Amino acid sequence: MRRILRDVERRAVADHVGLAYERWAPVGPGGKLLEGEAAEWLTRLAATPVSTDYRAHYQRWAASFDADGSRTAEVTLASRLLIGHGNPAGSDVGLTLHHTWGVPIVPGSAVKGLLSHYLHACYAMDTPGPHPMDPALDETVRQRAAFQRPLWEHRKVVHGPGDVQRAIFGAPSAADDKQFAAQGAGETAGEVIFHDALYVPVGSERPFAVDVLTPHQRRYYSAKLGDVPPLPSDYDRPNPVTFLSVRPGTRFLVALSGPAEWTDFTLRFILESLSEWGVGAKTAAGYAISDRKESRSRPNPSSRLHPYHLFSPRFATG
Repeated sequence: MRRILRDVERRAVADHVGLAYERWAPVGPGGKLLEGEAAEWLTRLAATPVSTDYRAHYQRWAASFDADGSRTAEVTLASRLLIGHGNPAGSDVGLTLHHTWGVPIVPGSAVKGLLSHYLHACYAMDTPGPHPMDPALDETVRQRAAFQRPLWEHRKVVHGPGDVQRAIFGAPSAADDKQFAAQGAGETAGEVIFHDALYVPVGSERPFAVDVLTPHQRRYYSAKLGDVPPLPSDYDRPNPVTFLSVRPGTRFLVALSGPAEWTDFTLRFILESLSEWGVGAKTAAGYAISDRKESRSRPNPSSRLHPYHLFSPRFATG
């Protein structure tokens, strides 16, 4: 049966890239991608156009955020995107795609995780300090403490997050909640809903590109668990791995729901974090950085924070 499916895929142009990428890879008896057929297979997938019906789905979805409090913004990739690197795939390099339409998406959970980490790393205190709701904090420390995430020790939450993190993401129960109950400490849900960022259809654009990853220290990376790996060496034979990624210039619509005062605030920092850090895998190599922001509900420019350098925390209200 597997051979029949493979023959069908070879004769037809796949109209669902996700299904083809995960299930119809030309693999040999050992389950490895056949090198002689990999390039042609990936090139064919990258050339697959997006379904013409997807545009209607996207327009209905985007229109659903016209409600009060919802905020959206288009972001454009300045570099390639690789998200879902560890997902199962015939090429051994996964890619997160829409289950129904096979188009690229950025999961809401990825946007949410990126933002929480970004706020804490760039705006909170450099080292874990006192409880962010401690009334004894001076104003400067209080502003930075608002961006702190929960403090964990030995799988237990010592104290909850600061006001900003609490409002956006919610808070777990913590050991010292009773002590700061008067200041609003305690378990709570977040105010903001992070939706998946969907691919924005533009004409007959093909959003995928063939990419390559070439590990040069093959023996070092392939050492078995428990063995002492050999020292990395440039004398090993390179092992090119080809896979799909999302090409630069592809657009996504970031969408949030919740109270307007918090969705405005959250969107502002999402756009900043996408421009500064990017999202997904290989961001240290320059993947997944956005270069343009177009918001249907852009906050007032006078209330925007000034640009920041990474790990140079500042906070300004207004």
